[in-house]
Amino acid sequence: MVYYTLMGQRSLAKLQHVSGEREAAWDTLTAARRLAEKSENPRRWRLIDAAAAELQLREGNVAAAARTLEKAAISAESHSEFERLVYARLLLAQGQPRTAERVLNGLETAAVKEERNGSLITVYVLQALCKRAAGNRAAALDRLGQALSLATSPGYRRVFLDEGPAVAALLPQLRHVAPAFVIELLQAFPHEAAPAPEGLAGPVSKTQFEILRLLDFGLTNQEIADKLGISIGTAKWHLHQIFGKLQARNRTEAVTKAREQGLL
Repeated sequence: MVYYTLMGQRSLAKLQHVSGEREAAWDTLTAARRLAEKSENPRRWRLIDAAAAELQLREGNVAAAARTLEKAAISAESHSEFERLVYARLLLAQGQPRTAERVLNGLETAAVKEERNGSLITVYVLQALCKRAAGNRAAALDRLGQALSLATSPGYRRVFLDEGPAVAALLPQLRHVAPAFVIELLQAFPHEAAPAPEGLAGPVSKTQFEILRLLDFGLTNQEIADKLGISIGTAKWHLHQIFGKLQARNRTEAVTKAREQGLL
């Protein structure tokens, strides 16, 4: 039961994030992290950490996503398909398309064998981006065309929209694969978002703002947890998110940067 609740919260957070409700998305993941901790099942913790890293990548905060995945021990060797997909996205964002493609090739083999077209569509889209980043545009178009062929009937719009401008740049040359679907996708792509303020790589939630305030007073992790009625693990997780958003290396630097941004 807990697993399905966490899956639902992960999906809700993603929906909130793509709808522009970023603070709500992070609050949803915070609630999910608390629930995951209660289960004492590391796989459930990793599910939420991988979801957090995915949102960090959507926000362009590659360094924070890398730290999140490293701390959760998520890598190319993870058993979970979702974890490996997020890890492949990280490699791609870090400018390692060939390494990312090796991870994706393993996922493709499993998805083909098990006839999981939903997974295969996602893998094909990411493989297309890997090939594009490696300078092989023809192969990128071929892979994206395969994804479109599978996705047209079920209408997997979100898979394409989530990958942003890089996919949008390839779509006009693939109108012949699925004319109506491609036009629908191109119309659905959002306008380019305004860049985040300098020094701030993502929105700070209400809980994280309160933690920053308590950091400024010099409270320890345990004292922060006690004040907010959360576990020390959740407090540390929030601190990890705060460091990423402020691009800070420690508590002192986080407070200094928060003051510079007018958060304190």
